[in-house]
Amino acid sequence: MTIARAALLDPCPPLVRRPARTWAALTAFVVVVDLALALTTREQWLGWMPSTTNAWAAMTVTLPPSLLAGAAAWLAGAPRRSGAQEWLIASPRQLNSAAVWSVLWVALAGAVGHVITFAAMLILSSRAAPVDWAGSLPATAFTLVLIIAFSVLAASFGGWVGSILPTAAALPLGAALPYGLAVCSAFISRESPLAALFVHNAVPIAARSTTWVLLAQSVTYAAVAVWLLFLMTRHAKSSWMAWVVSASVAVTMFGGLPLVFPPGAEEPVCRSAASTVCVPRSQLAALDDLTTFTDDALADMPESMRPDYVIGSMPPPGRGAMVSVGSDKVVDRQQVIAMLGADSFEPPCATSTGDPSATLALLTWWWRAHDLPEDEQVYPGGPVLAGEGAIVPTDSSRVDRVAVAERLSAMSRAERNRWFSVRADKIRSCSLTAADVR
Repeated sequence: MTIARAALLDPCPPLVRRPARTWAALTAFVVVVDLALALTTREQWLGWMPSTTNAWAAMTVTLPPSLLAGAAAWLAGAPRRSGAQEWLIASPRQLNSAAVWSVLWVALAGAVGHVITFAAMLILSSRAAPVDWAGSLPATAFTLVLIIAFSVLAASFGGWVGSILPTAAALPLGAALPYGLAVCSAFISRESPLAALFVHNAVPIAARSTTWVLLAQSVTYAAVAVWLLFLMTRHAKSSWMAWVVSASVAVTMFGGLPLVFPPGAEEPVCRSAASTVCVPRSQLAALDDLTTFTDDALADMPESMRPDYVIGSMPPPGRGAMVSVGSDKVVDRQQVIAMLGADSFEPPCATSTGDPSATLALLTWWWRAHDLPEDEQVYPGGPVLAGEGAIVPTDSSRVDRVAVAERLSAMSRAERNRWFSVRADKIRSCSLTAADVR
């Protein structure tokens, strides 16, 4: 049965064969794309509810909307491809209602796929650490509404483009614009009123916006989607719907983009090991790796020099060491070892009566014991032990750092513990001299 004939027999004829199977396939494809994006960045969101929600939201507005827009453009362009477009325009029973239903059908497939992905991410995140819903439930609920509204908007745009342009032009345009919006958001200053129009800015990785911003964005996306559907059907209300869109955009833009830090994000979560290892709750996914690398490093650390605390990205209390954890929550083993050594043997003293060449000798031993590069920074701002930029120029050093390092390496663990216990106070007080290490 042709599409034109179907339009006479059914006021809402389908624009695709076997719609149930096609809907299930589209939903499954959205889930696969979402999960592929999520699993490649799982270190960024595991174990912390706001990060899980924010990563899911940022991910679902990149590639998936282009897929939904392309599918809607293909379905809405079916009458044009069949040669029935002009006939249907003149017919008393047009195919516009079927096109609208097809757009909503595509949007529903995207929304269901996104929700399934979010549920899977929550399960994975809860396995890494118990999900703490405190303070996150309102923002999570409004984020779900926002992503569903954005899915409807992407499908509506694709359907509108497919209804007015040939499929060959509608498909790339419908797929390119949603992705282009996601790319453009990275170049818009957060202080600009335009920033409030983008999902990426409303739901950033490190913070979450107030529910007011999420609600305003959802209303704006929904208004634009309805306006596009009215344009598809040539509805008489499409003109005044444009005013509604303008008003909602203005409210969203000039309402600002107030951001608040997720409650409890800086609350430390600790684990007892060779030293007590702690990370902010927002970096809980990094705790296992940080604990493992710290234990490996401290196995070689003399007992008198071991820090009481090893803190990730937070100032440590008392006698402790701070190890930086990146925003992606990936812990680098070499950086952990180097930071522990630098914090232990190179205390940050404003004034010092010690000899920097003596400190250089201790750091050389630690670096060589763990095969760290000596002529470059292991981490940003870290010490350079040899070559250009070294702590102490080799030709002016009063201590043979290599000889001291080799002597320390040749000692048994017990001898090395005794050697450092005698000098521990001087090392911490920055008063270690060349005579102390010869």
